[in-house]
Amino acid sequence: MIATGLSSRSEANAAADRKALLPPAPPREAYRVAGEVIGERLLEGRELTEHPRAALRRRLTWALAPAALLLAALAVLAYVAAWISNWLWLLGLLGLPVAAAAAASAFRSLGHGLSDHHLFTRYGTAVRRTVALQRDAVIGWNVTQSPFQRRAHIVTLAATTAAGAGVQGP
Repeated sequence: MIATGLSSRSEANAAADRKALLPPAPPREAYRVAGEVIGERLLEGRELTEHPRAALRRRLTWALAPAALLLAALAVLAYVAAWISNWLWLLGLLGLPVAAAAAASAFRSLGHGLSDHHLFTRYGTAVRRTVALQRDAVIGWNVTQSPFQRRAHIVTLAATTAAGAGVQGP
C-alpha cells in the first residue's frame, strides 16, 4: 500500500521507499494493517481480477529476449575467441529458465480490483506490491496501446491522481 504526496528525499535513508505504508511483511499481516488504515477490508490477492494470457506472453518476451541475446552473444564469443572455452555459452542456457520463472512469477502477481471506495492493483516479482487508491482521488485515466498490444487486443490503463507521481498503474 502506498501513501501519495510524501517527499521522496530523505537524507537519513535515501534508499527507503517513502511511499510505502508498511515494510515488506507477510501478506496476511499486510492486508490486515492496510485494511485498518483505509477503513475497509482490503481485497486480498485471490479476490483480484487476473490479467489475460497476453500479459503472460508479454512478460515472457520481456524476460526471455535479453536472456536469449546474452546466450547468442556468449555463443559467438566462444566461437570467435579461441582463449574462451567453448562451454561458456552453456552458462547462458542457465539464464533462460531463470528468466522464464521470473516472468511467470511476475504474471501471477498481476491483478486489479475495485471495492466501494478503492481501486486496487498488484504487481511485482520478488516483492509483491499492492496499491490501494481512493476512487475519489482518480482525476483521469491514461490509456496507452502499443502496436503489439493492439494486435493482442490489450491496453495499458493507468489511473491519474493529483498527488505524488501523478499516475498509478501496474
